[in-house]
Amino acid sequence: MTNFKRKISFRMSTIISAIYLILCVFLAYQLFYGETTSKVENLIGGAFVTMLAVTIQHLVNIEDQRNNEFLKKHRIINILERRDDKEYYKKIVSNSNNSIDMMFYTGRRFVDDFCHHTEGDNYLVKALTRGVKVRMLLACENNVEDSERGDLNKTIEKLNKTKSIYNELLEIRQYSTKPSHNIFATEQDIIVGPYFNLSGRRYNHSIHLLAQAPYAAGYKMYFEEIWSQSKPC
Repeated sequence: MTNFKRKISFRMSTIISAIYLILCVFLAYQLFYGETTSKVENLIGGAFVTMLAVTIQHLVNIEDQRNNEFLKKHRIINILERRDDKEYYKKIVSNSNNSIDMMFYTGRRFVDDFCHHTEGDNYLVKALTRGVKVRMLLACENNVEDSERGDLNKTIEKLNKTKSIYNELLEIRQYSTKPSHNIFATEQDIIVGPYFNLSGRRYNHSIHLLAQAPYAAGYKMYFEEIWSQSKPC
């Protein structure tokens, strides 16, 4: 039924586009080649400009509709140009009720933003308090740049303090493979993206999808595979 509706919608849009274009051509012909009075010519000129604007807007709307259908089909919610938007991640963490799985480099920025015990920076702590199961994968020390090993150690130390309160609800492991992907997944959402430049990770683009998106399945399997091979901190 959905495909049938899409075909009907596409055909109607095509027919309307054709009608608009025919009207534009007719008005243009009358404007430039028709034998009319100056008053009528002005009316035709105004109609032509209006019709041309309507046609262009209609074609833009068709393109937007096709793009939206593509995103909807692949269950893509958004394309993120940066990875340091605290408000964006806060909403996802706040809406999680079952699980949060993360695969980061050092995890410093995320932990600084959400793993304090002060209001505004404690959304991961609130999730744990709600009973959400949290798993975090961090790069092992050998795969972290010398300048960021201190951040990694501080992150692990802070997470272990939180773990001492919430026990099995929070698990932290370190993976030995070379950092290549950023994964942030809840039962409803998943944000994934590559690491092109480790020194500028916040500027690497990411894709926000529904957790049930076919494209997300491979990342979930990858996370589980790396998790099973990794050691607890």
